[in-house]
Amino acid sequence: MRNSLLPVILLVLTTAFAWWLIRGGAERGAGGPNVLPGIVRPLVKSSQQTTAAQLQGSTTHSGVAPADAAEWRVILIAGDDTHPFTNAAILALGEELTRRGCVAVLYPVLRDRPEPLPLSFDGVVRVAHVSGEPPADHPGAVSCVLAITLTPVRVPPDHPAARWFPDLLASSPTTVQVTHGSSPVGSTSWPHWYAGIGKAFATEILATCGTPEAATDTIERLHRTAWTLPGLAGPEAADAAANLYGRIPSPPQADVVEHVVSFQHPFVRGWVGDFSPVPVTARDLSTHTTREELLHRLERGGWNKAPDLGDNLVYSKDDHATDGTEIHRSISMSATGFVEWQERPSPTKLWQAWVAAAAAGDAGAKTQLGRHRTTAGIPADFK
Repeated sequence: MRNSLLPVILLVLTTAFAWWLIRGGAERGAGGPNVLPGIVRPLVKSSQQTTAAQLQGSTTHSGVAPADAAEWRVILIAGDDTHPFTNAAILALGEELTRRGCVAVLYPVLRDRPEPLPLSFDGVVRVAHVSGEPPADHPGAVSCVLAITLTPVRVPPDHPAARWFPDLLASSPTTVQVTHGSSPVGSTSWPHWYAGIGKAFATEILATCGTPEAATDTIERLHRTAWTLPGLAGPEAADAAANLYGRIPSPPQADVVEHVVSFQHPFVRGWVGDFSPVPVTARDLSTHTTREELLHRLERGGWNKAPDLGDNLVYSKDDHATDGTEIHRSISMSATGFVEWQERPSPTKLWQAWVAAAAAGDAGAKTQLGRHRTTAGIPADFK
């Protein structure tokens, strides 16, 4: 009988200790919002929404956003760390862009990084914590700084993939530093407090970018950038092209690269990304950089060494469409990042199809011709 009571006593003691830990732990939401990767989906039920607390203070910025940032419609928002203020800004920015009709894809820092979605992004926003910490006990006065890096999805002007791009506004990555200082108006909970701080950051960031108006052309833009076949128009063209030429291949594995974004235009499509700073550990416990790991995987995967582009190492590999058409696929690696791209087969046929369709009054074909006036890959005698 005495022995049979021991498990019961241990259970009671364990329960009491667990309850003590819960009571002595941080209040719910004190660690900031939980940000999950993927496309932002607006919450419909009011019970699931978190109202931003009223804050008394100011939010300012220094720096200038890329010239075309206000025109971005499909945006990747990535975190360089897991700080509560970083997550608050990521979530609020994604929600605000979604309310304005944009497509916002969140990519927070996670231990197991998910593979980015194969969307055609216009730009990537990276959020990093610089300084400032939340109060220890309850929501209160705070002063914090975030660094926001805004990068258009472009390849370098001298990159071989650039000769197939449409006439895109030249723009370079820029960093905007956002400083926030405030105190809550009245008592509030941690979730509402973080929502208020995130909203302040998001409002300032969008004001820096030119405060984009509500987007109405997002789906149209995604269709426009698909690999359309000659003589086809409308959404069905994207599916037909995918069946013939195959869908865009996946980028290098997620344990090697990060902040990966895709680009897809009528003549070229691919990925741009950074190498992860976390070293890769081999089976023999030796470590090497992620760039070295990618080189190893390319060689093992049958990629061929091509002439280098200055400081960039280049590898190439040819794929074949269902009709036997050869699709040229290449990847170039700098010291810090990579560009992987595919060139569309028979680009001049698509150009000639646009010319014929435009002559027949097709407005979409006229738009494409206008967007590709200086595309270097199209021979001059075809223009």
